[in-house]
Amino acid sequence: MLRSRKSRIRILNSFFEFITYFMGCFSLIFYLNWIALMWIYLEFHNSNGKPNNHHMSSNHPGQQTARSIFVERDYTQGIQVRFLDKFPPELEGKLEPGTFQAIIQRLNEIYEDAETPSCATAWENCIGCCTCYLAFLFMESRYNHYLKKARSYIAEQNRTLSARGVTFVDPYERGMRLIEIRIK
Repeated sequence: MLRSRKSRIRILNSFFEFITYFMGCFSLIFYLNWIALMWIYLEFHNSNGKPNNHHMSSNHPGQQTARSIFVERDYTQGIQVRFLDKFPPELEGKLEPGTFQAIIQRLNEIYEDAETPSCATAWENCIGCCTCYLAFLFMESRYNHYLKKARSYIAEQNRTLSARGVTFVDPYERGMRLIEIRIK
């Protein structure tokens, strides 16, 4: 009886040592995940290497001030990223309603594709979890790919619309809450 009690205590001690070791590893993995996510967040936000100056007007003489028009999010179909394609009257004479609606619809399509779940996103999440999200230092996530696609589409449209004095601002810079359109 005495021997079995000692063996039970030894088993319990080894079990508690294992649990302590496991919890230590778990907290280390959690801490590494947090560090990796913060690093990825900072790396993505500082990827252009320039400070984000969001001044709508300038006090320098000789420079034109820009007016801003805001296109709000469309929450009628849920919380996914989608913007209203109603033509703002402030854009009359600067942009055709069809062009405006085509730009907004294309952006809505890109953001819809970004948020659509697929096997690729599930696989990405598994890889990220297994590598403490360090894998995203070496590979681009599907969502970031679509954000870059939207950013390049907006830049392309801005190149064609800049002659008319219309500039679209990437919604990511406004927290995906709205699209800002600057008019000169």
